[in-house]
Amino acid sequence: MGLEDLDLLLAEWRHYYNWERPHSSLNGLIPIDRITEISDQTPLFEDVSQHYLVKKERFQEQNYKLDLQLRKLKPSL
Repeated sequence: MGLEDLDLLLAEWRHYYNWERPHSSLNGLIPIDRITEISDQTPLFEDVSQHYLVKKERFQEQNYKLDLQLRKLKPSL
């Protein structure tokens, strides 16, 4: 099997997984069905980026205990 054959097989598998196979984590729905269910409620990138303010983002440390300590500090101006 060559690389092109493998690419084709993987593409077919991805299609099956996302467009045909029911998922237990989605209560038996197919992922594309779930996407169409919530598409009206899901904001587009443009909407999100217009309302996103970097200054309101809090730095989050990967280490949980350290992050808890950092949360107690006052934010700098």
